[in-house]
Amino acid sequence: MEILILTDAHAGQYNLNFWDIYNKTEENFNFKKVITLGDMIDLWRTNLDDCLIQNEDNINFLKKKCINIRGNHDYVLPEITKIKYYDEYNFKDFWFIHGHQIEANMSDLPFMSQDDYIKIAKRMCYCSKPIAKILEYLYGIYKTGSNSNIFRIQKVLQLAEVLYDNVVFGHYHKYRDNNNIKTLPALCDGYYTIWNTKENEFKIYKLH
Repeated sequence: MEILILTDAHAGQYNLNFWDIYNKTEENFNFKKVITLGDMIDLWRTNLDDCLIQNEDNINFLKKKCINIRGNHDYVLPEITKIKYYDEYNFKDFWFIHGHQIEANMSDLPFMSQDDYIKIAKRMCYCSKPIAKILEYLYGIYKTGSNSNIFRIQKVLQLAEVLYDNVVFGHYHKYRDNNNIKTLPALCDGYYTIWNTKENEFKIYKLH
């Protein structure tokens, strides 16, 4: 069975139509499921109301077609839409998460606990764009995520190996395969993943 995996579209910050991407991808693959790994809608760097209106089609896609895992940039979408979200999703012995949860367990970040990180993520979603940018710097979040250096990502991978047996996540916008720990590249950079569950292979493709 083939499964389409999408992550980190950051729609709102980037002009993407998920239905178009789905239809183009479906021409080449016979996937049975779609899993999204979070940050499909970016509420941190956009005005909340405008973002929801502009992404009505994308929200309908997430609602109708996908198994959705929430990320730090779209953390409050389950509260304000009818999209069903998971914090973690287990399928075929793999755990699918966004990845920010692992950062919240790293002792060198300015977050005291998972609860503190969640509070920050929620606050960032509801702030106006200029205020969110200021808070991003105050909280030190700009030093994490897709802007992280190679050393930090490697440390996250090592911690993920301790926390999970098999885990797949986005968040870093880069593809890395470290034993049973995989990070997937971002849809906003033009990449998607096809998971062949029979062969247990994750293959990265570029949108054309």
